[in-house]
Amino acid sequence: MLNWLATLFLDPITLTGFQRALLLIPICLSISIVYKTLKNPDLRSIPLASLGLCVTIVVGMWVVAVVLWILYLLFA
Repeated sequence: MLNWLATLFLDPITLTGFQRALLLIPICLSISIVYKTLKNPDLRSIPLASLGLCVTIVVGMWVVAVVLWILYLLFA
Protein backbone atom coordinates (compact mmCIF):
# COMPACT_ATOMS: atom_id res chain seq x y z
CA MET A 1 0.00 0.00 0.00
CA LEU A 2 2.82 2.40 0.76
CA ASN A 3 4.17 1.92 -2.75
CA TRP A 4 0.81 3.01 -4.21
CA LEU A 5 0.85 6.21 -2.17
CA ALA A 6 4.37 7.00 -3.34
CA THR A 7 3.36 6.69 -7.00
CA LEU A 8 0.70 9.41 -6.57
CA PHE A 9 3.47 11.99 -6.76
CA LEU A 10 4.79 10.48 -9.99
CA ASP A 11 1.47 9.69 -11.69
CA PRO A 12 -1.23 12.02 -10.32
CA ILE A 13 -4.88 11.07 -10.51
CA THR A 14 -6.59 12.65 -13.50
CA LEU A 15 -9.62 14.71 -12.61
CA THR A 16 -12.28 16.04 -14.94
CA GLY A 17 -13.45 19.63 -14.85
CA PHE A 18 -16.50 18.77 -12.74
CA GLN A 19 -14.40 16.85 -10.23
CA ARG A 20 -12.05 19.81 -9.92
CA ALA A 21 -15.06 22.06 -9.34
CA LEU A 22 -16.22 19.75 -6.55
CA LEU A 23 -12.84 20.14 -4.85
CA LEU A 24 -13.86 23.76 -4.26
CA ILE A 25 -16.40 22.66 -1.64
CA PRO A 26 -14.03 21.37 1.10
CA ILE A 27 -11.68 24.34 0.88
CA CYS A 28 -14.57 26.82 1.02
CA LEU A 29 -16.13 24.93 3.92
CA SER A 30 -12.92 25.02 5.93
CA ILE A 31 -12.40 28.72 5.20
CA SER A 32 -15.99 29.55 6.16
CA ILE A 33 -15.75 27.57 9.42
CA VAL A 34 -12.61 29.44 10.45
CA TYR A 35 -14.05 32.81 9.42
CA LYS A 36 -17.35 32.29 11.22
CA THR A 37 -15.56 30.97 14.32
CA LEU A 38 -13.55 34.17 14.51
CA LYS A 39 -16.45 36.54 13.77
CA ASN A 40 -19.40 34.90 15.54
CA PRO A 41 -19.64 35.19 19.34
CA ASP A 42 -22.30 32.45 19.67
CA LEU A 43 -20.83 28.98 19.13
CA ARG A 44 -24.22 27.34 18.49
CA SER A 45 -24.82 29.30 15.32
CA ILE A 46 -21.42 28.57 13.74
CA PRO A 47 -22.36 25.35 11.83
CA LEU A 48 -25.38 26.86 10.09
CA ALA A 49 -23.69 30.19 9.45
CA SER A 50 -20.56 28.56 8.02
CA LEU A 51 -22.63 26.26 5.81
CA GLY A 52 -24.53 29.25 4.47
CA LEU A 53 -21.30 31.13 3.79
CA CYS A 54 -19.80 28.07 2.07
CA VAL A 55 -22.83 27.71 -0.21
CA THR A 56 -22.69 31.42 -1.02
CA ILE A 57 -19.00 31.27 -1.91
CA VAL A 58 -19.30 28.11 -4.03
CA VAL A 59 -22.40 29.25 -5.92
CA GLY A 60 -20.86 32.67 -6.48
CA MET A 61 -17.66 31.20 -7.88
CA TRP A 62 -19.57 28.82 -10.15
CA VAL A 63 -21.72 31.71 -11.43
CA VAL A 64 -18.61 33.76 -12.16
CA ALA A 65 -17.06 30.77 -13.93
CA VAL A 66 -20.15 30.22 -16.11
CA VAL A 67 -20.34 33.91 -17.01
CA LEU A 68 -16.66 33.97 -17.96
CA TRP A 69 -17.10 30.79 -20.00
CA ILE A 70 -20.05 32.30 -21.88
CA LEU A 71 -18.07 35.49 -22.54
CA TYR A 72 -15.20 33.39 -23.84
CA LEU A 73 -17.53 31.52 -26.19
CA LEU A 74 -19.04 34.77 -27.44
CA PHE A 75 -15.80 36.61 -28.09
CA ALA A 76 -13.41 33.82 -29.04
